[in-house]
Amino acid sequence: GHYVAAVQYKKENGKHYFYTKDSGGRNHTGWYTYENSMKGCVNQVWVVQKIDVPKPYVITKPYTGKLPSKVVKKGSKGTDVKHLQNFLNWALGSGLKVDGACGSKTVAAIKKFQKAQGLSQDGKFGSKSRAKAQALINKYK
Repeated sequence: GHYVAAVQYKKENGKHYFYTKDSGGRNHTGWYTYENSMKGCVNQVWVVQKIDVPKPYVITKPYTGKLPSKVVKKGSKGTDVKHLQNFLNWALGSGLKVDGACGSKTVAAIKKFQKAQGLSQDGKFGSKSRAKAQALINKYK
């Protein structure tokens, strides 16, 4: 059997168009419709979509901030929340606004940290999360 590698695909007015580049020198480079050019010749069409996979966040420097001294959970406010937001930005690249208010984005980052550390994902940064955070900080001193 033969195959044709289409480098682009589009659907317009109910027709399927494929852009092919002919590497065989037969001057068959261009847009072809399945209905007009390929029907009966093609048994299967596979559409593969390229996706951009984000690069994993990598810690590149030691953490110089503090950890919260109290439990931080949704609705918490103050300096402890700021310490936690700074830490989560360092540890996860969370991009949290350091505003001292523990809202849904901060809770989501806490859960992400807890999951990465093998902890129960309750969204509360307490003693177990603090211990894992301190171990991570010590690892990058």
